[in-house]
Amino acid sequence: MSSQSKGAEQFDLWQIDSGYAYSISDNTELYLSTRLKTGNEKQSASRGLLSGVKYNFTSKLSLQSAVTSETQNQDTVMGVEVSSQYEVTERLNLHATLDYEALEQIYQFGIGFRF
Repeated sequence: MSSQSKGAEQFDLWQIDSGYAYSISDNTELYLSTRLKTGNEKQSASRGLLSGVKYNFTSKLSLQSAVTSETQNQDTVMGVEVSSQYEVTERLNLHATLDYEALEQIYQFGIGFRF
């Protein structure tokens, strides 16, 4: 789950991903997940699918890529995501994401916490 703030507005986008990963080798997984997004009054809710590959360089460093399909107001938008994650401790990780869609490009850098 993540939250993004665009412009001067506060927490206008909430995103939840849920899915399944299938291990094809010790370091590689294929995954399929669903995504739900909801925003403030200026943005409507959307839903979509992701399909991709995750590769673990080490037990702490991973890279994943995905092709996305999202439905917004009866329109389908295709996109590509590439993200990396570094596990600092068992409950703290750093991540970076590059997300490209036909309408916008999103760059994310952040700190994640597991609970």
